[in-house]
Amino acid sequence: MVAGRISNQSGRFLAVMNADGTGYRNLATSQDDTFWGVAWSPDGTLIAYTRWDQNTNSSIWLRNADGTNPRQLTPPNHRSAQKPEWSPNGAQLAYRHNGNIYVIKKDGSGARLVVKGAEVAWSPEGQYLAVRRDNVHIHTVDGQLVRENIVSLASGYAEELDWQPIPNGNPLPSPMPSPTAPTDSTPTSVPTPTSVPTPTSGPAPVTQCVTTQCVFVPLLTR
Repeated sequence: MVAGRISNQSGRFLAVMNADGTGYRNLATSQDDTFWGVAWSPDGTLIAYTRWDQNTNSSIWLRNADGTNPRQLTPPNHRSAQKPEWSPNGAQLAYRHNGNIYVIKKDGSGARLVVKGAEVAWSPEGQYLAVRRDNVHIHTVDGQLVRENIVSLASGYAEELDWQPIPNGNPLPSPMPSPTAPTDSTPTSVPTPTSVPTPTSGPAPVTQCVTTQCVFVPLLTR
């Protein structure tokens, strides 16, 4: 099935339908709040989404795939939480709030700051996070830097991060180097970044980078 948000004169909806376009049904309806950033849990039993209220506060909510049992996932003081991303095993979600990336358990406990960032994507085996800040960086799920500045964007920036799936459940090719535990607050040394062509004009290309490739859209400065 496919989940998404719909807005029209009758209100705003969180809805699902079959992949062939049949079986449309609303899971949630609101005249005031807006639904955004929908994400299925890996086992298909839960839907995470961002909910914006009339005061432009945003929070992340969960509900069962049949629309029942809606509940707020993120802490009440996280009023700009958005863009939920499930861990591959479905036990945790990553999200952004106030320019930082957080990870939280699916029961709403254990919210913790991981690293600064505007966008995040889990690696398919769940060990790493691709994080967008000024560039794209790879961190462990505990926030330790593994690779930084993995692309060359000149005056542009990157958006829409995602990782290449593991084909047929096979082990990852060329695994990431094991991070070295830092001895102080100074970042540890990292491997030489992998360079990719810098976009100069025309449609923004989709570029893949680093081992167990992560895909993103490099865009020119607006």
